[in-house]
Amino acid sequence: MASSSVPVYLKDENLTQETRDLLSSLPSEKGWLVSQMYQFEGIWQTQALVQGIVNCQKHFEANDSDVILATLAKSGTTWLKALLFALIHRHKFPVSGKHPLLVTNPHPLYPT
Repeated sequence: MASSSVPVYLKDENLTQETRDLLSSLPSEKGWLVSQMYQFEGIWQTQALVQGIVNCQKHFEANDSDVILATLAKSGTTWLKALLFALIHRHKFPVSGKHPLLVTNPHPLYPT
């Protein structure tokens, strides 16, 4: 294959060989924000996201006590802070009319 016809994803130096091999086997379509999108595990992803997913799947080790809270970027933090506060302090503030979140915005409940 001539270097001019090598797909863009194969030229990316940040991708592992494992991810390059995986990308070459996935269905792909021209993207509108990126050059190519790849259908990976039922969702259309960029090559960088596929690399990140592969890394997480290989290296992440969950513990029984882990809690993962996730949100989309720029979706706001107020509700996430409230959820985190309620989770962390669930034994300190049982469900009652005196729970701090009933009378306070969650932002001042966190130290700065």
